[in-house]
Amino acid sequence: MRYRILMVIPELGYGGAERSFLRLADLLAESHDISIAVFKREYAVEGYSHRAEDHTHPVTVLDEGAPGGRVGRWLHRIKALRRLKKESDITISFLTGANILNNLAFSGSRTITSLRGSRLFDPAFSGFKLALYRRIIDPLSFILSDRVVSISHGLTSELGEFVGAGMRKKIVTIELFVDARKMIATAEQEIEPHIAALGDYPCIISAGRLSREKGFDHLMRVYAKVKVRIPNAKLILIGDGPYLGELLALADTLGLKVSRNEEELESSDLILLGYRKDPYRYFKVAKVFVLSSLTEGFSNTILESLAAATPVMATDCPWGPRTILWDTPPDTVTPYPTERLTEADYGILMPRIDEARYESEWVEGLAGMLEAPALTESQKERSRKRLTDFDTRTIGRKWFDLIEELS
Repeated sequence: MRYRILMVIPELGYGGAERSFLRLADLLAESHDISIAVFKREYAVEGYSHRAEDHTHPVTVLDEGAPGGRVGRWLHRIKALRRLKKESDITISFLTGANILNNLAFSGSRTITSLRGSRLFDPAFSGFKLALYRRIIDPLSFILSDRVVSISHGLTSELGEFVGAGMRKKIVTIELFVDARKMIATAEQEIEPHIAALGDYPCIISAGRLSREKGFDHLMRVYAKVKVRIPNAKLILIGDGPYLGELLALADTLGLKVSRNEEELESSDLILLGYRKDPYRYFKVAKVFVLSSLTEGFSNTILESLAAATPVMATDCPWGPRTILWDTPPDTVTPYPTERLTEADYGILMPRIDEARYESEWVEGLAGMLEAPALTESQKERSRKRLTDFDTRTIGRKWFDLIEELS
């Protein structure tokens, strides 16, 4: 049966959650009628790319015609979304603000909310804010939602700790999915020759929103010490965001020469490439891809590094990395079992990068990765084969099953 599905997210722009949201919209559109509602048309604030991802789905901007002030704007959003939900069979929301709105705008539409990351281990959630969400907002969301989708088993375990047994039955674990074949083909595309030339150097690469929780400042401190051992090593960061100023100031403190305009790449230490469409095309210039996040619900970028067949070194943070890098992950209830460099099935897991006691472990580990021989073709093929475990055809059907279950 063909259903009318409304999908809600605060914004459509550059970001892992937004890309996952649109992948799901494209998938569901193969069998259902999809429409999208966003809070506002422009993406985020100054310091971000304002380039939205391409799609063909009809979009309603909820804030159009909204009065000034936060309360008035939210009341307008609730009214506008409730009207849309009455014309839909199922409403799926991504990210906290959209989930709250989806629940407040209750109507005859079945409600699915999707939680993308940890509350407990997100540095943005602490003190009163953490207590508010864990004790009031998230439990209320469980009550009002027909189903709550978690993107990893670790996150599912965390969520289950603060809701009752009856509410736990509403949690469904559905990992991120990608078009593995398309992603691998994209990773093999040629890039600009002057950037490709960086492959002659021992490069570390990372990508993501430039924000505190991504741990790029800690990665830069580790890199500065690796560079003492390997003077020609380079650190490449892809992405934009609000933390750029702080990272530039830190680079100055660490004595790192920075390239922001693709100039003097070979004489620079830290290379900031900014926003790039399909950033994993650039991963192949590096000896290692590093995920330095303090928390990560899943990780688009680890999947992208598998597509690029670039060796992965990742913090063993809650909750995504171990899910991807192990065939059968160890206990996902304990957040940080790794206190040393740990070889997983498809990469290296590391202890927390934001704790000084582990800095030497990181320095030695990264230096070792830069000095290691290149992957063999069989190792690269094994990496790409792992990506197929998260292919649309494998994971995507769980969404179709969920929709049929609720309909």
